[in-house]
Amino acid sequence: MEETIIQSTVIKGGEFVIKESKATDTFIPEELNEDQLMIKETIQDFLDTRIEPNYAKIEKQENNIAKQFLQETGDLGILGAHIPEAYGGMLLSTNTNTAIAEMIGKAGSFSVTYAAHTGIGMLPILYYGTEMQKQKYLPGLVSGELAAAYCLTEPGSGSDALAAKSKAILSEDGSYYSITGQKNVDN
Repeated sequence: MEETIIQSTVIKGGEFVIKESKATDTFIPEELNEDQLMIKETIQDFLDTRIEPNYAKIEKQENNIAKQFLQETGDLGILGAHIPEAYGGMLLSTNTNTAIAEMIGKAGSFSVTYAAHTGIGMLPILYYGTEMQKQKYLPGLVSGELAAAYCLTEPGSGSDALAAKSKAILSEDGSYYSITGQKNVDN
């Protein structure tokens, strides 16, 4: 039997625009399988019945509605689409996650809540957290019981992470952190 070797090269940045490629190497929406189409349909139903009728409430941040919808996306299982099963997720394929992102992108400002939660909130824990941190936080983040946040903007540095001055300082007994600095907060 002849062995087939598949070579894969990593495309950097916008190189895909100028690099020669074969059509067979490009995933297109027409190649979505039945499960992926069902996920898209489920999300579209959520958008039609929950998000769209509540756009004004979401924009006004009424009654913590975005958190409620985050929990509902957790109930649908899509918050953990890129998280391993060991932490409550499903670890779906890149193509499936792309289809999910495409659908959630239609959710107006709620898409920012979703993306911040699943991206800058969950991924650093998944990639850089200790095993204890992963077990403690990821299941709650996947279910939507917990909400992730990323506090970046500071007076004097804006959203420049490298210019941030806030620090977390561990107490002498190692039992808690004290946060120094200031974050911009809109009330």
